[in-house]
Amino acid sequence: MIISDSYMGVFLPSDLPGRILEFINSKVDLPIVIRTELMACFYLFGKNQGVHGEIEILNVKNLARKTVTQIVNEVKRYANLNSTMNQELVRQNFLKRAMQIAVDVKEKLSTGDIDLNRRISRDPTILTDIFTFHIAFYKEDYFFHLFDPLPGNQLPSDVRDVLDGRMLMLGFNTKDSSQLPFPSLLTPFIEWIRSN
Repeated sequence: MIISDSYMGVFLPSDLPGRILEFINSKVDLPIVIRTELMACFYLFGKNQGVHGEIEILNVKNLARKTVTQIVNEVKRYANLNSTMNQELVRQNFLKRAMQIAVDVKEKLSTGDIDLNRRISRDPTILTDIFTFHIAFYKEDYFFHLFDPLPGNQLPSDVRDVLDGRMLMLGFNTKDSSQLPFPSLLTPFIEWIRSN
């Protein structure tokens, strides 16, 4: 099943997880990403098994379309709230989500099998909220690009095992790819994979 074999994250700025924890702990306020910073998220479909056949490709395209629609709606929601309300709303949502995560991984915490701060700061719900808040706060343009299953023979050898046969959707806080300082859309994501 594609939904359970998918993963979401934010790869730019690379230190975002630390900033999220500082925000949750009231050490900093929103926005935690400044206006001039590039922000980028990813959705990796078929993370473990790859995406095979036309039906799975159509399922991913449908899921990606629903994801983008949800993000558009969240950006509109944040844009319609004043920034003070957003600040506390986001922090409260993050605290609730952090408690939910702690309950969900309670057994793994007791055995030391999971780093709770790492899990919280990389949670897809929290990351999506930060991305949509940032876009709404700065009234930025943004775009998404969905790649068909990535062909392994066109990928660098050191990331081939991670990306071969997977579908990838990247989102950036710019109007389009011409405003990015990279030779290709994949470049910053591949660099992030290499460092993580």
